[in-house]
Amino acid sequence: LGMRFSTDRDGPITELRYFRAAGDADDTDVRQGHLWGPNGEVLATVTFTSAPGQSGWQTAALSAPVTIAAGVQYIVSYRTENNFALSLGFFDPAREVSFDGLDNNAFSDPLGVINAPQTTAGVYAYGSTPVMPNVTYGAFNYWADVTFTTSSEENLSAAASADDFLISLSFLDQSNE
Repeated sequence: LGMRFSTDRDGPITELRYFRAAGDADDTDVRQGHLWGPNGEVLATVTFTSAPGQSGWQTAALSAPVTIAAGVQYIVSYRTENNFALSLGFFDPAREVSFDGLDNNAFSDPLGVINAPQTTAGVYAYGSTPVMPNVTYGAFNYWADVTFTTSSEENLSAAASADDFLISLSFLDQSNE
């Protein structure tokens, strides 16, 4: 399960995230997360380990940042064999302008740095081994996410719950670290 996205500038991805709903938090979960390149290659892999009772955004840092290129589509995903959060119709084109105030055929963070395409942002795949998800259905959001670091003056961390109508993209200002 994952999300297709692009950025408006080059920069590093430092973390992968997925949203674990409270209804899925009754056991220990160990899940793999992947960052996929534009040609289907795995750019990074992480392991999420969530304890019983742990819900909300599950975050795993990459062992080394992965620099991505502006204007190129990537996919962030996590692998699960059972429970997952989703929002039907989240990436519906009818919601795009009211979501971010921009008529650019994409759902964007408040600064317009990271974009998820209308209708086809939420992706999934079936398989017993990791495979890049590329099937879409119902403009679903499967609540997978990245932390993208920008070196500009922007400093925003917009973590959303599954009830919010925000793409939960996080930005860190390198100059403040």
